[in-house]
Amino acid sequence: MNNRQFVIIYGNMIRIEGRYSIMSKRKNKRKASVFFRLLSLIFSFVLIIFTIILIGQIIRLNVLPLFYVIPISIIIGSLSLLFIILMLFKAQRGFLHFVLTLVIIALTCVYGTGNYFVYVTSKAFKSVTNLTSKVSNTLTVRTLEGRAQSEKDLDGACLGYFTSMDSSDLSKLTDSLSKDNVSFTAKAYDDIYDMVQDLYDGYIDGILFNESYSGVVTAVEEYSMFVNRTTPVYSMTYYTENQNQKQDSINDVDVTSVPFTVMISGNDSYGQFNENSRSDMNMLVTVNPNTGTVLMTSIPRDYYVPIAGLTNGYDDAELEDKLTHSGLYGIETTQKTIENLLDVDINYYIRVNFSSLINLVDAIGGIDVYVEEGLAVDAFYADTTLGGVSEGWNHLDGKRALAFSRERHAYQYGDNQRVKNQQIVLEAIIHSLTKPSMILNYPKFISALSGAFETNMPADTISNLLKFEFGTFPDWKFESYALSGFGDSRLCASLGGYADVVLPDEESVIVAKEKINLVEIGNTSNDIE
Repeated sequence: MNNRQFVIIYGNMIRIEGRYSIMSKRKNKRKASVFFRLLSLIFSFVLIIFTIILIGQIIRLNVLPLFYVIPISIIIGSLSLLFIILMLFKAQRGFLHFVLTLVIIALTCVYGTGNYFVYVTSKAFKSVTNLTSKVSNTLTVRTLEGRAQSEKDLDGACLGYFTSMDSSDLSKLTDSLSKDNVSFTAKAYDDIYDMVQDLYDGYIDGILFNESYSGVVTAVEEYSMFVNRTTPVYSMTYYTENQNQKQDSINDVDVTSVPFTVMISGNDSYGQFNENSRSDMNMLVTVNPNTGTVLMTSIPRDYYVPIAGLTNGYDDAELEDKLTHSGLYGIETTQKTIENLLDVDINYYIRVNFSSLINLVDAIGGIDVYVEEGLAVDAFYADTTLGGVSEGWNHLDGKRALAFSRERHAYQYGDNQRVKNQQIVLEAIIHSLTKPSMILNYPKFISALSGAFETNMPADTISNLLKFEFGTFPDWKFESYALSGFGDSRLCASLGGYADVVLPDEESVIVAKEKINLVEIGNTSNDIE
């Protein structure tokens, strides 16, 4: 083979290889094009599914007025159809097809996120209206720290018990100990503080105790370290049916046109709502949707009042106690006690606790409260590490908001100022919820809302109230009033002994009744001082 033939053959080989390379590139390009078109078709299909689900969820959520739902649904559906039609029929390939595919992918992600938020919102509404099915009751045997290691050390011990303790609770606890071959001598106490003091002094070896009373004991300064100084060496938990489960309010009304009153009861506990505990905060919120007036009426936790349904067993006379102790007998007892006090029909209740407030305030990015001159606090009594509040505006996170709403030791008028602080916190939360920044905090807020409180307001009523808010955006006018009283020491039925209480100022009770009535008939509560 001469050089000329070699060059010709080599040139032909290069041309063949070049043609093969071009054909290979074209083939790969066609494969990529097919893959991209397949990807666009898949996302188009997913987008159609997400669109249908999103529109369905918005309709089923039922919190937006119809004149919002219709255009929103049309916009959501039209955007999906527009981009899908353009991609499939007007731009089947090329750069425009690529851009439209990216738009469809982005829209799919947006609708997917929207579906998630609507779903968790619906789930949150269900959680707050699904009342706890069972009430947890924890019974313990407490001894001083280090006195006993297990129930076996209780054999032959002298154990005190509080006579106001439910007889069935006492029987359950003693029977359970007997099954473990623990025998003991029981000593009865009519005064719970006498029992705790005898435990401290060593006159008894331990106490048979219902843990719902731990807050009652620690509320007294000399026993504030009760939980730390004692150890539950034996414990049992049983559950009772919640009588309020799935029972909507019997006083349900059309909240978009009829004035209504909501009781907010704040438990002095953390975590779930499956335990009865003291009602640390008691506030009535009376709303007139026709005038846009919202009246907050606060009642001191230590108000000395007849507790609904609590009698001595000999007659029908109701025994007097601190209002806060009504929570030990259930939310319905607190509601009925306040209804009797103020001669008002409470339409709904909302039950919250310490965890609720902390989580909600943190979820909305904190709240701003205004502290008037002379009401600054150097350090909160509940937790001195949190600091306090100064005169003027203060930004509070969840823990500081809770400490501020519970503070009473720093004020001359203690409990009376505390209820005013609680009103300030509630109003600040409502104002924060209406800020544009709530859009950014919405995911955190919904997460905190789930399990943050429970209410007997029916789900349909909540939906109607939200539709009313979004449909009319009423200019709510907030008014407030706090009942007052005088400090004294009185016999408390739940304690079996004397404790510091607040005797109601009958004049302030009358004023509260009149203010609530004024708001209900369409006037302002400020018409009376």
